[in-house]
Amino acid sequence: MPPAPVRPEALLALGATLGTLRDCARSGADEVLDHLPEVGDRELQAGLDDYLDQVADLLREVDASAADVAGRLRVAAARRSRSATAAADDLAGSVPPPRESSTSSIEEAR
Repeated sequence: MPPAPVRPEALLALGATLGTLRDCARSGADEVLDHLPEVGDRELQAGLDDYLDQVADLLREVDASAADVAGRLRVAAARRSRSATAAADDLAGSVPPPRESSTSSIEEAR
C-alpha cells in the first residue's frame, strides 16, 4: 500500500521541532559533564565518570541524529513541494484546448 501523502508544511514543522530536541540534548550533554560529582572512592569515581561520559555521548548522538533527520525532512518537504507543483503544471497542461464549433470547421472546409 502506498504511503499516505504528507504536506510539506508538516514535514518542515516536524524538522523545526527536532531543533528543540537538538538544543535540549546538546545542553544536557554539557550539563552532565559540568556537574561531575566527587565521591571519594577511586573505583567508584572511575565508574561514575565512565557512566556520565556515556550519558553525554548518548546525548550528543541524539543531537546528531536529530540534525540528520531534520535535514532529511527539509529535503523531503522540498521534493514534495516540487512534485506537487509539477503535478499541478501537468494537470493544467493536460487539459485539452476548447473545441471549435462544428459550424466553423465546416466553413473552413469550404
